[in-house]
Order: sequence, then structure tokens, then C-alpha cells
Amino acid sequence: MSKPGVAFGLSFGKKAPVPRKTKAIFGDDDDDDDGSDNVRDSKPGVTATSKLSSSSRQKPRLGTEPPKLKPKTQTSSMFGDLSANRTSRKNAQTAQDVDPSVYEYDAVYDSMKPKKHEAADEVQRKPQYLSSMLQAAEVRKRDKLIAEEKKIAREREAEGDEFADKEKFVTAAYKRQQEENKRIEEEEKRREEKEARESKGRGMAAFYKNLLDRDEERHAAVVKAAEELAKKGPRSPQAGEEEEEEEDREKAEAALARKLRQEGIAVEINEDGQVVDKRQLLQSGLNVGAKTKEAAERDMAQARDRRSRREAGGGRQTSRQQESRMFEDQLEQLLKRSRGDDDDDDDDEDGQQSKSRKTER
Repeated sequence: MSKPGVAFGLSFGKKAPVPRKTKAIFGDDDDDDDGSDNVRDSKPGVTATSKLSSSSRQKPRLGTEPPKLKPKTQTSSMFGDLSANRTSRKNAQTAQDVDPSVYEYDAVYDSMKPKKHEAADEVQRKPQYLSSMLQAAEVRKRDKLIAEEKKIAREREAEGDEFADKEKFVTAAYKRQQEENKRIEEEEKRREEKEARESKGRGMAAFYKNLLDRDEERHAAVVKAAEELAKKGPRSPQAGEEEEEEEDREKAEAALARKLRQEGIAVEINEDGQVVDKRQLLQSGLNVGAKTKEAAERDMAQARDRRSRREAGGGRQTSRQQESRMFEDQLEQLLKRSRGDDDDDDDDEDGQQSKSRKTER
């Protein structure tokens, strides 16, 4: 056997381990555990035996039944909760009285949504350099429609009353199109007038434009007068005098017819006051009526006018003849002077020659 060894220093014996005490069943589930812990913390001198006894006293009973819940009152499945329905209807009626459109979700849904802003790329997709060409195309299309309408109107005027007894069918779209074309024409006319007023009096271009416009108006008036004269034919002064004499004769016959009717003689007169049958104006005798003073004066004035016209024409002719004679006289005098100068030169030469001959002799 081995002998016990020698040990130096203090030597203590090992203590026996304290047995661990088991916890009671459902010991931690009690609501009073927290309070016991607090007491233990506040009073550290309490022994484990007191703790064990308190836990054993507070054990719940295992044989007790679980608590029972009160059964809910079952509502009628046919009518539901009538009080809740009545309250909801009352609230709905109150809301409709305040705002009739409170339940119109579909009608105001689009307005409730925020408007979408166009993206920059969508804006850039629009044509940047063809806007003027597109506008010109729209104007040409509109002018074409207006020209077609005017053509149809002219054709209808040419037809006249041929289809007057037929029914006319015009759609609402065609009426709207006509109104739109008419409105566009009026706007275009107002715009042109405004531009003309604004550009009037600006520089020499406007001056020459106004001058040309006046010349065109004057030329159009002259052409119109010439066309009317061509339709009526050339009118000589004698024709005008004959027409005046005819009018005077008709007036004299109408006055004579009124006078005869006042005397009781039946004379037929039309609506224009002219005698229908001039034989009714004839009476017994030569039927040569004396001219009235006014008619005689008128005839004398016409004769004087004709005479003055002839004299005026003759005066012009005589003045021309006198001018031609004076011109001829002047030419003759010039010729004579030129001839006289030549004769004088010849005489001088002859005299010199004769003198030279005499000296030679």
C-alpha cells in the first residue's frame, strides 16, 4: 500500500454539496410569483423553507372546470340586423340631402383622378417643321369643299324649277358643314379687311396698289358702259331728237284725249295714259290743231340748237382753213426771201464782173 503523502500548508476538507430542491408543478404560473420575488429581493434573510411553503399554499386546483362563455344571441337570417340597416339608411339619406352626387362614383371618377402630364418624349413626337404644310393642307381641303358647294349651288340655279316639286333631304352633318364653311369665309373676309386697313398707307407699295385699284375700277366702269352702249346700239343726235318729239306728241295726244272726255266724247285710254285708237281724236274738218305756245317755243329752241351746232361745225372748219392759209403764206414768204437773197448774190457777182470788164478795157 502506498503511504499517504506529506502535505504542506493549510488543508481544508471538501464541503458536501447542498441538494437542489425541485420546483413544484405550476409553481411559476401563479400570479403571486412576482410579488414573492420582490419580497425575496427586499428581504434576503428569508429561508427557502418559507418560500416552499408559500408556493405550496398557492397551488391551483387541478380538478376545477374551465370557465364557460355566454352564448351570443342569434339574429334572424332572413331580415338581418334591422337596427343596423335602419341606421345605415338614415345616414345615407342624410348624406344625399347634403350632397346629391355623393354616390355617383362612376360619373366623377375621371375628375377625381389626377391629370396625366404629357411626357417630354410625347411632346417631341409632334412634327416640328411640317406645321405650316399641315395648315396649308387643311386650308386647301376647306377651299375645295367651299368650291364644291358653290358649284352645286350654280347647278341648282341652272336647273331652275325643274325639281321644285321634289322633296329635299339634308342631313344635320351637312348643315353643320355649311355653317362652318360660312363662318370660316366670314372670318377670312374680316381678316383680309383688317390686314388691308393695317397695311393701308404704308410705303410706296400701298400707294401703287391703291392707284392700280382705282385704275381697275375706272376701266371696269368704262367696259361696262361700252357693253351697255353696244347692246343698245349707237344713238345719233337725230334719234334723240326724234324720241323727244315722239314723247311730246304722246303728251299732246293724252292732253287732247282728256279734253275730249271732259266734253263727253268717248276716247279709250290704256293704263299708261296713251290713246288706244287715235282715230277717235279726229273731228270734222282738217283736224289741224294749232300748236301750243310751249310746243312752238320748244321747236324754235331746237331749231336754234341745230343751227348753232352747224355754225359751230362750220366755224371749226373755217378756222382750220384760215390756219392752213396762214401757214402757206408763211412758207411762201420764206421761199421768197430765200430766192431774193440768191438774186442779190447773183446781181453782186454780175456787177463785179462788169466792173472787171470795164477796167480791162
